[in-house]
Amino acid sequence: MKKLITLIALFTLTILFAQSSFASENLVYFNDVENPSTVEEIQAHLTANDDLDGDLTDTITIVTDNYTGNETIIGQFDITFSVTDSNGQTTNQIVVVDNRDILPPTVEFADFDSNSNIIRVPLNATIAEIQADFLPQNFHIIDSFEGTLTESAIVYDSLIDDPTAIDLTVKGDYPQIIRVSDSSGNTAELEYTLRVQDLTVPVITGPAEIIKKDEYILSSNFFLSYFEATDNLDGDLTSSISVESNEYLGNADEVGTYQVVLSVQDTDGNKVYHTLTIKVKSTMFAYLIIDQYKWIVPNDTVLTDEQFVQELKRISDLPDDNFVFTSVSDTYTANADANGSYEKVFTLASGSGSNYSRDITLSVVDPNINVIEDDPTFFENASDIATGAWVLFKKIWWILGLTFLVGFGIYQNKK
Repeated sequence: MKKLITLIALFTLTILFAQSSFASENLVYFNDVENPSTVEEIQAHLTANDDLDGDLTDTITIVTDNYTGNETIIGQFDITFSVTDSNGQTTNQIVVVDNRDILPPTVEFADFDSNSNIIRVPLNATIAEIQADFLPQNFHIIDSFEGTLTESAIVYDSLIDDPTAIDLTVKGDYPQIIRVSDSSGNTAELEYTLRVQDLTVPVITGPAEIIKKDEYILSSNFFLSYFEATDNLDGDLTSSISVESNEYLGNADEVGTYQVVLSVQDTDGNKVYHTLTIKVKSTMFAYLIIDQYKWIVPNDTVLTDEQFVQELKRISDLPDDNFVFTSVSDTYTANADANGSYEKVFTLASGSGSNYSRDITLSVVDPNINVIEDDPTFFENASDIATGAWVLFKKIWWILGLTFLVGFGIYQNKK
């Protein structure tokens, strides 16, 4: 009786053979090109049995090997295995090793600092605007086998391929997918969210600089009355203006320069900051000078043309030079003792040949009443009273001391 030798492949979860009729059909071994098996590891999955000799697995030999040396090359390479029984009968088995790249690439936005991949875009934007102005322009697409891939590896972009899934006129979160593929067809996806919302920051309008006379007592946040805030969707946000920091607080009568930082935020979280500089001076004619050309002046003083020039020099608006003053219009001088708002427009010709024009808005006020009437709360009012009392004390402490000493001397003489 002729003996029958069979060559059997052992199947595992990680190594697959495509055929099961071993002697007559080629076997296909799927191999990870990035973690290739050796020819010995492939052979270890084969067994040989003979009806008379029994198990001949240990006698399997390699006849030809086109695989070794090509382990990291994608493609198919043959290995021929052989086994011979004790009667000299031989069976060959060809195993086709199919080297494949089985790992997908990775994809992420380059230079995008967000763990959640949320990209905020404005209401009513266009797809083109989002791509050009809001989406990161570069990708990191890395394949462990092929290396860095270009953007040609992108095979699907939901923002481009399915733009109708986004309603850019409605606030909300819209999930997006970018799918990439390597040359072997392995795919990976980058998921991110387009958050459609208002991105327009509010606008704070008000002065950049206020120059204040040291002896003119105002509330610690008097400057807020000069500011307004508006938002494109929320409207008037003036009441929401916050004081982030205030160096002026406690220094109202101390000569120096102080920074006040204001902020306001809309309901979509858009926040804007404004820095106000407050300069406290001991020598000035006006009580307040707001952005150089808005002056608060007392009604018991009439500023002369020369004093206007002196004041502008003090605030560094004019150089230290001689000027020829020419009045253009003046509603102030004749009404300097009457509370109200007036204007003085004039030109100046300097001795050095430079010409200047100035338009000063003047608010005439009672010197005994604060400029700002902001209906303070009890605590704000108490604070203002305390501040005023402290300033008054610093100015008349010597009179109080002298009065005390005189009174104490009279009391002693009577004893």
